[in-house]
Amino acid sequence: MRSLFFFAIAMGFAQIALSQITITASDLPNTDSVYVRATAANLGDFDFVSTGENFTWDFSELGQLNTTVTEFQEISEAPFAYQFLFNNPFDPDHIADMTIETEGFDTGQQINFDEFYQFFQKNDNAWSIVGYGTTISGIPLPAQTEPVDVVYDLPIEFGNTHENYSEWLIEVPDFATYKLKQDRSYEVDGHGTLILPDASYDVLRLRMQIDAVDSIVIPLLQVDFELDRNSVEYIWLAEGQGTPVLQATETLGQVAFVNYKTNDLPDNILEEERVSKINLYPNPAQDILWANSENEIISGIRILDQTGKLVLNELVKTSLARIDISGLEAGSYIVEVTTELGVERKQLIKQ
Repeated sequence: MRSLFFFAIAMGFAQIALSQITITASDLPNTDSVYVRATAANLGDFDFVSTGENFTWDFSELGQLNTTVTEFQEISEAPFAYQFLFNNPFDPDHIADMTIETEGFDTGQQINFDEFYQFFQKNDNAWSIVGYGTTISGIPLPAQTEPVDVVYDLPIEFGNTHENYSEWLIEVPDFATYKLKQDRSYEVDGHGTLILPDASYDVLRLRMQIDAVDSIVIPLLQVDFELDRNSVEYIWLAEGQGTPVLQATETLGQVAFVNYKTNDLPDNILEEERVSKINLYPNPAQDILWANSENEIISGIRILDQTGKLVLNELVKTSLARIDISGLEAGSYIVEVTTELGVERKQLIKQ
């Protein structure tokens, strides 16, 4: 009888162990892989923070604002100006295995980062960002992370912790300097089942803290300041899925941005090239928000809260719109910007 008792206990521990997955390099993105993710709409209805062992996260009713497609490409696909820094055999720490092009951003201080590239290195021990590339005023500018930004220590298992510090610097000749200093840390604080609208996954959950400082110096304009940016990312990883199957970003104590794996491809991926690209800045914003369309005239701007209630509606006719948001409460909002090519939706944090 005693042996049966211990056998039952042993079987119980074995069952718990089997429910925990391990994420290795083979589960992370590969070159020429394409990942489709949906941006969630109804964030206020869900608990993205709670976690634990053998936990079930049910996000089967997540809404969808839009879908995005991310393709990891060979380094040879990136502009030639970046090849030397990220494909140099004499600098193995910064040799990149793949790259992606992401949306640029505006610092709000006369510096616009266009054609923004991230460069990744993957091996059995780590998944890292080894550098960036961007175009400012028509000049392609590469920047290595130093020390290298190790995003994940590999393999990833329940209970793991990780801390990393990195910096990168971009200098625009005779004009400006931009520097990012960043502390990244995480704990694998949960494992179990994640239920999404399209499928369910066995997952590990990471709580990642990112504390960053942006430094911008523009001598000609007498600009010299630092901006602290702190956020928490809740990340769910599944075997063989490449990028996170769910990722929620918390800013100012509120989950503001959520994206998740979906099987819904955009109707026509190439159609994205014709859609007016909208930039919102600053974001987060306090009193004044600017909306800029790169290609088309903006005809209307609507702001909705997380329940879908319309809280601001403006008719305009400009490519650069100024919106007074001082009357809105602090929190997360959806901004709908209308041009002749349709409606583009962005998420906004009001401070």
